Amino acid sequence: MEVRVKSLSPPTIYMVDTNIFRYRAYTIGNLKSDTEKSRQRHKLNTRVFWDKAITETAGKKALILTSEETKQELKVQSHTLQKESKTFNNMLKKTLIETTEVPLTLEYLLRDFSNYVRGKYPGSLVNKSQKTNYLQTADARIFIHAYLNDAILVTANIKDFFLYPLFYEMNEDKVLYDISSGQYINFLPTGRKLLELDPAFIKINEEMKNFKA
Repeated sequence: MEVRVKSLSPPTIYMVDTNIFRYRAYTIGNLKSDTEKSRQRHKLNTRVFWDKAITETAGKKALILTSEETKQELKVQSHTLQKESKTFNNMLKKTLIETTEVPLTLEYLLRDFSNYVRGKYPGSLVNKSQKTNYLQTADARIFIHAYLNDAILVTANIKDFFLYPLFYEMNEDKVLYDISSGQYINFLPTGRKLLELDPAFIKINEEMKNFKA
């Protein structure tokens, strides 16, 4: 069933990125391969999260959301991941689909802002061990759908969503969950302070709030 869930307010709302479905559905090959060992770790980490989230949902302590964009990505990927597609579909049945249409103007603004901060504040935003990417189209829509629902964005691609905590108060520090490390990821405090004073952030933050209102 596809519904909007903005009006619902359970204790915890998870927005699961596309890779959470893909990693959970991995078919693991020869574990002598470093690549397959890495895939196995991702699969196990995702299983731990997924089992926890399903249990919380069953106890009415959480909701699991999926962006319509993720649903479409999984549909496209199913043509070459045919064995995994059955798992995708079973997992999707356990989530609610966020279908709110994202205005192109907001999507473009957010994508532009994501690369603006990478260019203006290199090395100031995240720890040296972390990388940052600018937002691609699909990720921008997932990002905005998560934000609309005040959701914890669960992903293995932190570098794509590193901006997400910036749109929450500093004390709301558990909004971006890294499945690979099992930790919540946040901005460096100095970088956050710089951005909070930046006119470009003030503009996009206002646009995001207006869309959510």
